[in-house]
Amino acid sequence: IFGSALDLGAVEQGEAFEVTTMLDDSFDGLTLAQEAVDGGGLSLREALAFAGDGAVITFQQGLTGVMDLSTLGTALTIDKSLTIIGNGAAQTILDANDASRVLEITGDGSDQVSLQNMTLRDGSAAIMDGGNVHVTGTDLSLTNVTISLGYVSGGRGGGLYLNAASSLTATGSGISDNSIYSNGGAPTLGGGVFSLGDVTLVDTTVSGNSVENRGDEAIGGGLHVSGALSITGGSVTNNEAGANAGSGFGAAKGAGVYATGTVTLNGTAITNN
Repeated sequence: IFGSALDLGAVEQGEAFEVTTMLDDSFDGLTLAQEAVDGGGLSLREALAFAGDGAVITFQQGLTGVMDLSTLGTALTIDKSLTIIGNGAAQTILDANDASRVLEITGDGSDQVSLQNMTLRDGSAAIMDGGNVHVTGTDLSLTNVTISLGYVSGGRGGGLYLNAASSLTATGSGISDNSIYSNGGAPTLGGGVFSLGDVTLVDTTVSGNSVENRGDEAIGGGLHVSGALSITGGSVTNNEAGANAGSGFGAAKGAGVYATGTVTLNGTAITNN
C-alpha cells in the first residue's frame, strides 16, 4: 500500500506503507515508486524514510523471515509517531546480529510509537544504553512483541532503555535473554528493561535477563524502573543480578525487579530470580 501519490511529497498523517521485502535495503533518495522496485521491494528502512507523522507500516501478507540489519550495520531509526505491524513474533524478525541496536526511537516528548507482532533481537551497544531498543521522548507500546538477546557492555538496559520523557506499555509480549556485563567503572542496571519513566506490563513475560558486574553494582536483572511500575498477569522469572563481592562494592540487587517508584502487582508470578 503506497498511498495515493507515487512521488515523495508531503506525506499525509495516517498514510499507510507496505513492506514487501525482508532485505534491509537503504533509502536512496528516489521516489516511492522507484524505491518500491529498487532492491527487490520496499524495505522497512525505506518505508521509515517515507513515513510521516502518524503513518502505519505493515508487512505484506505472507512475507516472513529474518531481516538482517547487520548488512548495513546501523539501527533502524524512528523520529515521529507511527505504528509498525508485523506478521507475527515468529514470522517478522528484525535481527541486528550484534552489529548495532535494532531500533533507535527519538521523540519530542509527545510522540507515540506502536510495535506489533514482531521480534527484535541480537542488538548490541558498547558502553552505551539500550542493547536492542533505545527510546527518548516517546511513549512506546509493544503488542505481541519479543525483545531478546540484546547486549550492553557497561551500560543500562540490555533489552530496552527509556529516558524520563518516555514510557513503556507491553501487552502479550516477551522480554527475554537480554544481558549487561561490565568489569567495573559504573553500575550495570536493568538487564531486560531500564526505564526512568513509567512501565506498564500486561500478560508479559520477563525471563532469563541478567546484569553482571566485576567491579561495581549490578542492579535489576529483569527490570530497573524509576517511574511508576504496573504489572498485571504475566511473569518475572529466572532473571539474575551478579556482582563481585570481593570488589568492595558487593552490591547485587533486585535480580527480578528493582523499582524506586510506585509498584502495582496484580496476579503476576515473580519466581526463581
